[in-house]
Amino acid sequence: MKYAPLFSLEIVHDYYADRRCSDFAIEPTLETERLLGNCRCVLKSLPNGLRILTQVQADTGAPFIPPMEGATFGFHLRLENPNFVLFTDFSEIGLAAAPLYTNNAGSTELKLVSRETSESERFVVQKPAKKEAFILSGRPLPGTPLASFRVEGVGAPTKPAAYDEASRVVSVNSASAKAGAAFTVNYPTAPQLKPGVFADVEIKYASSMTGGANQFQIAFKAKKVRWKYYVVTNKTETRTNTPAIEDKEKAIIFDATGRTDLTESPDLTDKVAREIAERYPAMQAFRFLSNDLVPCQETARKSIQFQINGDKVLDALPNPALQNYVVDVRDSKKEDSLYHIVKYFTH
Repeated sequence: MKYAPLFSLEIVHDYYADRRCSDFAIEPTLETERLLGNCRCVLKSLPNGLRILTQVQADTGAPFIPPMEGATFGFHLRLENPNFVLFTDFSEIGLAAAPLYTNNAGSTELKLVSRETSESERFVVQKPAKKEAFILSGRPLPGTPLASFRVEGVGAPTKPAAYDEASRVVSVNSASAKAGAAFTVNYPTAPQLKPGVFADVEIKYASSMTGGANQFQIAFKAKKVRWKYYVVTNKTETRTNTPAIEDKEKAIIFDATGRTDLTESPDLTDKVAREIAERYPAMQAFRFLSNDLVPCQETARKSIQFQINGDKVLDALPNPALQNYVVDVRDSKKEDSLYHIVKYFTH
């Protein structure tokens, strides 16, 4: 048997040096498993994605049983790295209700959307009236406008005469129907992912996709955070001299505007500074803030130094760890920060 690629799906992330993100398990839906079997397709796992192979005819290379036009290949993304949320920008995906990555048929561009779901309930006319009231057993999406409801079976399809969200009472104009007539009310509902699923993927197939060069990609951006270094020292000269944190590569700037002498100017709003003061009451403490937000990256920066009067004192300071995560308030806005505590004791 001869197989050829039908399409591939990969996950990339700016956090990783090679951008390959292996933080997810990708599993096909039950419907997709049946589709793969019916079309003689095979799923091959990749470190950061998957590839779908299809059995092809030996003479023409065409799929032996091509999927139907518009067929949907669905997959669940299950997050396996608990630290993913610490280094990932959620500004976009955090706004999506039941996030879904999908494409237009024939396109290899995946777009992030919110999955849309709806429900249909069946009722029977009891006493025909312009506003006959019925209680919905389901719960429509909060804030749903009346125009998004649809009544079918009592004349031409139309919207309800009224809807009360608190009581879930929908009023229908059944004046033209007879008692005992059945009708339905359709309305949007709040979408939900299956337990343990981070997001869904739906790839819509088109006949133009035959050829094997169809690559789908889900791309995540690295979170940007403020870097903070706390220096604890017993060296008294630092009070009169100029302590500094410097990146020799100049990728991150720590200038005097971000330096605070916590010994002379305690900051009660800073939890880490308070803990340092309680643990080292006889020591000096300084806090250094990066001028700008720094994109998280897996590869360590090895050029951060602690200096006094421009002279290197400590070299290759560790980068702030993802686990040293705090939320600060700057200019009345919440800001994500990572910190590291440097201990410089001379005896």
